[in-house]
Amino acid sequence: MNDIMNSTSNVQIFSYLFVLDFGATVFDPQEIIEIACLKVGTKSKQVEDSFRQYVRPKYCGRLNGVTMNITGVRQEMVSSAPRFRVAWMKFMNWYLAAKGNHTVAFLTVDSFPINMHLRCQTLLSKMRPSDDFNQWIVLKKVGIT
Repeated sequence: MNDIMNSTSNVQIFSYLFVLDFGATVFDPQEIIEIACLKVGTKSKQVEDSFRQYVRPKYCGRLNGVTMNITGVRQEMVSSAPRFRVAWMKFMNWYLAAKGNHTVAFLTVDSFPINMHLRCQTLLSKMRPSDDFNQWIVLKKVGIT
């Protein structure tokens, strides 16, 4: 964690944090049905941009009740959505434009969305994820009193 922020000088090394999450079907194969991302400025401490794209699953034609309850994604949201390859290209175009030449980091609530959902989906789609997704910061709930 000390690599992320130099605690003695309190200097932030990232210009932006991209908070990334995926909605996915519950049963095998787990397919991404939603890509959501917030761009947060480390200086402004504000959400400066956002991206959301629903994805039409290839192997799971109809969403089941468990998937809909967990993700909040409904069948009508994905029925006319693009397949993953096109949705991912839209996300990457947005991300690269939003990133620009700045130093950035991806944040996620746990490593599962990027480590498993993205890796599995890119394998299913015969794609290779960008090297930008080889590292991320995991946010964990530490305890609330």
